[in-house]
Amino acid sequence: MLYRTDIECTIVLLQQIITDISLLPEKEYFSNNNFIHIALQHVKDSIAGIETELQEIKERITYNSTLYVMTNMRSFDLLPNLQRIEMKSSVLDRRCEYLFKSLDLCKHFIDKKL
Repeated sequence: MLYRTDIECTIVLLQQIITDISLLPEKEYFSNNNFIHIALQHVKDSIAGIETELQEIKERITYNSTLYVMTNMRSFDLLPNLQRIEMKSSVLDRRCEYLFKSLDLCKHFIDKKL
């Protein structure tokens, strides 16, 4: 289920994009364009939510691996976490679309100024 979302590669790529955007000269590219900052923050929030779910899954897997007796009754069900990751991944995809549209709009504004 996690493989379908390609979440690891998506998060690594987005974190690098956010880093690169953050290094751009703000005055030149983002002055009076708060929508870029808002879009970036929403993407960061989505990534943080997914990372929280992944951490919880890791902790539950660790716990489940320590069980020896009555494992079916005492082990955590990971399906709800996986479903939340799938939902959050979908939200992240939409937020990335908005970010890239915002960056295109920002570029359009810059081109008009030049």
